[in-house]
Amino acid sequence: MTTPTNEASRRGMKGHVTRWINNIQKFDNVQMDLTTLNQVLVAESNLRNTYSKYKRISEGVARDMEQAGETQEEFQEEVDSQIKVEEEVGDALMIVKRKREEFKEIQAAEERKRHEDMLLLMFKTQQIACNQGPGKSRSRRCQGPRKNR
Repeated sequence: MTTPTNEASRRGMKGHVTRWINNIQKFDNVQMDLTTLNQVLVAESNLRNTYSKYKRISEGVARDMEQAGETQEEFQEEVDSQIKVEEEVGDALMIVKRKREEFKEIQAAEERKRHEDMLLLMFKTQQIACNQGPGKSRSRRCQGPRKNR
């Protein structure tokens, strides 16, 4: 069995990078919740790891091309290919960033709602205590503001 060349290894790694990019893109129009956020973060981590390996293997491809005496045109095609992958990865990471922000906004809205609900419950509880039946003592807080005499 022969050792795979840098080019063959990179082709395989590019397939993994593309898979994780596609995985992230499928979340672009999905409503965020905690489960979705976790899935997006796992996909981001995997994309970053595979892209890092892709870049490292690409350096080996460039060395191989140099040793083989490739032309400037072939080097430029290689550079263009790497730039295209880098842009695709960047676009996917922007989706991840937007989804993180979206989840933070959802959490903040939920926290505001919980706070409002708690205040409303406290107000209702106070109203119930103030509206006790006749003959029961009413606390000072139920009598309203004092009037200056």
